[in-house]
Amino acid sequence: MSDVGRTAKQDFDQVFKKYFPLEDGEFKFFDETISNFYQSDFRVMKVLGMATLMALGISFLGLFALISFTIAQRTKEISIRKVLGAGTMEILMSLSKEYVWLMAVAFGLAAILTWYLLNSWLQEFHFKINMPYELYVAAGLAVLLASLAIVGMQGYKVAQRNPAEVLKSE
Repeated sequence: MSDVGRTAKQDFDQVFKKYFPLEDGEFKFFDETISNFYQSDFRVMKVLGMATLMALGISFLGLFALISFTIAQRTKEISIRKVLGAGTMEILMSLSKEYVWLMAVAFGLAAILTWYLLNSWLQEFHFKINMPYELYVAAGLAVLLASLAIVGMQGYKVAQRNPAEVLKSE
């Protein structure tokens, strides 16, 4: 609270005590009351934000592990494709094709469920807003780009290996 607000409150308390000496009143300014009302919401927002970041981190670590495992199992296939003349981009496209399909299905299911729950929650409010559809598209594209980046990094490492070394050890 600023010095002006503190001084105004002290002045108000003195005047109140002068005219109502037997009353024990605690007064707050309206902006303080509103600020205190939203403090719990801000704390919940911070906790949910951190939980969301942790969930995203765990999800991307799981995706990284799944992609690394899949590529490790397909190393021989990738080496044979490379010996037969496939380029790095062709190898990356064949690896990322199945993950794009999985991400599209997962996004479709999540978007439908999220839309239904968010729409039913928003209907409870007196003032209505339009559904933020562009937020769904942005979230889907962000997750798709992140998963393609993970597939690209892991696939590029395997595609750059010498196929003779991989096939000799198998």
